[in-house]
Amino acid sequence: MTSDVDRIPTYVRGLDQKLQGGVPRGSIVLVSGHAGSMKSSFVYSLLWHANAEHKLKSVYVTMEQTKEHILQHMALMGMKERTSEEMLLIDLTRLRKEAEKSTKKDTNWTDAILQSVQKYQTNYGADLFALDSLQALYALQNFDNPRNELFKFFDALRETKLTTFLISEMPTDRFVFGQFGIEDFLCDGIMHLKVEHGKRSSNLFVGVLKLRKTNHQKGYFPLLYEKNAFEIVTD
Repeated sequence: MTSDVDRIPTYVRGLDQKLQGGVPRGSIVLVSGHAGSMKSSFVYSLLWHANAEHKLKSVYVTMEQTKEHILQHMALMGMKERTSEEMLLIDLTRLRKEAEKSTKKDTNWTDAILQSVQKYQTNYGADLFALDSLQALYALQNFDNPRNELFKFFDALRETKLTTFLISEMPTDRFVFGQFGIEDFLCDGIMHLKVEHGKRSSNLFVGVLKLRKTNHQKGYFPLLYEKNAFEIVTD
């Protein structure tokens, strides 16, 4: 089933057909899961294939892993480095470590990230944005009023009109998709990656639990990475 909504494919084989073609352009999507569920690889793959197949430009901000580590890992998965004009990878890991050691907490990190993305968007044009991760941002920024401040952050992201993917590590003590429990309501979509452990193997699953402007199929599908791309297993 398709729709007349302008969409960005996920480039996950078999999944876009269940999303009426992909994610509505301009949406903010949480990609959530526990540690080891390949959230970063999933999002990076989407941005990488968007440029390779449709020349869409993107900005990927990493606050968790260094740029070198990400590029090495993705190259091993078959995704060679793109030029900065095609896919800009902004590494804030060093600044994050310095800020965590400092007693001064006066940097507004949400504004700094938005300004960096908007600058690139103005200079080169951009279609997609990814932040890795919300938890790293929360470790740096003091949110006195999370509901109000996150609303403003999400609203500012929407004003960029970029299709945005926010990587979110789920808490281990609650079944919510963001640390504050309000990200679920502020976002337009939720993609949940989970790992199920068996006696002899571990299996990865993906479920699209929310996606506005989309008549999508709910439930979880086995998720594989083969031949340079993710794909779901369907009956």
